Amino acid sequence: MVAVLDGHLIGGDLPLDLTQNLIRRLTDHGPLPAGSTAGALHATLSDLAQRLHWATSAVLEYPAAMPHRTNYELSIPAGSVAACITALREAGAEDIHDGPPTATGWQMRPTGPDGALERHSTDVPNGRTITAAFPELAPDPAFQERIAQLSLLAEQHGGQYQGAGG
Repeated sequence: MVAVLDGHLIGGDLPLDLTQNLIRRLTDHGPLPAGSTAGALHATLSDLAQRLHWATSAVLEYPAAMPHRTNYELSIPAGSVAACITALREAGAEDIHDGPPTATGWQMRPTGPDGALERHSTDVPNGRTITAAFPELAPDPAFQERIAQLSLLAEQHGGQYQGAGG
């Protein structure tokens, strides 16, 4: 039930009054600090769901709390990695990792005069995967603003924004 509630929160389907009530109650009598957002509620619900899963399983190790930050992934050409990392540091990234490229997928594009479709890779040529952590949490507006900022940053360095996760 906690996972379903959290899913509705992340999906934007949880009524605003219910979200605000949960935040207020969990701030007044629970684990959320004053001024918490829907993103902090998401992190708290995720932690609770992990602990409930642990309590009903044979796993012996108690799960650690979810880090209250989001990891964003960019695919950047190798020659632009250093400049991109500098820009991420200047933007306040808490943790930055440069890793090998990851395959992101394919898209169908028309080719030739008859409009026949052909598969094309969406990967950045000679790309590297840059992962950077920031404090914004979904579904907060600041999370969406960070995605827009990092999408633009990736484009400025000849790459593309790949996504975000916990």
